[in-house]
Amino acid sequence: MVSEMRRFHLLAALLALPCAAHAHSASAWEEVRLHDLHGNPVRAAELADGPWILFVFIARDCPVANRSVPELNRLHQEFSARGFSVHGVYVDISANAEQLRAHAADYELRFPVWQDKERFLVRFTGARVTPEAVIVDNGGNILYSGRVDDRFGGFGQSRPAPVRRDLAEAMEALAAGSDKPVSGQPGFGCPIPEIIDECE
Repeated sequence: MVSEMRRFHLLAALLALPCAAHAHSASAWEEVRLHDLHGNPVRAAELADGPWILFVFIARDCPVANRSVPELNRLHQEFSARGFSVHGVYVDISANAEQLRAHAADYELRFPVWQDKERFLVRFTGARVTPEAVIVDNGGNILYSGRVDDRFGGFGQSRPAPVRRDLAEAMEALAAGSDKPVSGQPGFGCPIPEIIDECE
């Protein structure tokens, strides 16, 4: 009974976090839950296959996120053997599992994808847009938070190919032995509506 009550209060605390506040305690990280595309819950901390987990927040109807899929597939292929577990996290609350599975198939996502129904991971990381990338270690410490690359720089502004691959650079630095957080440029893309509304 005590442990269940403690879990309830931890989950309630995550839901109550303001947008600028990130709950980075080990206990908060252990309580972050996602759902697979069949509705089954999983703890985010269980998704690690190595020292780091890369989460990229995505949405079906976000063109920036959709056009980032080839780069995300490339990073998954390149860095999976170097200690990174790459995961996509849908923030589409209104979408059902069948719609999300169809989107993942249509856009040929080659990495595991999950749904953040209760916004636990969004709140934990402070993510505000899709696609936004966050790298955490096994203790839930955030080592990178920001854009995938500089291909998209504003509404209606895009390059045929990125000049700087911020996320890849951060992954390379960590894989090379850096134990310090890597600063990232703010993500540009589609606002996560419920989170943005609460921050205004």
